Amino acid sequence: MGVSGTLEYLSDLLAGSGKKKKKKQLNTVAVKIRMDCEGCARKVKKALSGVKGAKSVDVDLKQQKATVYGYVDAKKVLKAAQATGKKVELDENPNACSVM
Repeated sequence: MGVSGTLEYLSDLLAGSGKKKKKKQLNTVAVKIRMDCEGCARKVKKALSGVKGAKSVDVDLKQQKATVYGYVDAKKVLKAAQATGKKVELDENPNACSVM
């Protein structure tokens, strides 16, 4: 085994440490959340912006909806939204347009 063979072996050894990192997918997670005012909307946006992997957060006070875009897990988004103390549920149809 020459130098290049040894380097290749060591590289393979380090690369295959047994743990394969799971690549996260880019997601859009929408939640229906009860908000009464702009203060509520700011609180929700701040909480959801803190979710690891969140790239952007849109909050729609009129539609009572918040949408998180990024490499996020729906369960973590839901948990962060619930931490605001507001009534929250996952929006199963995030692209639907609703009129109130």
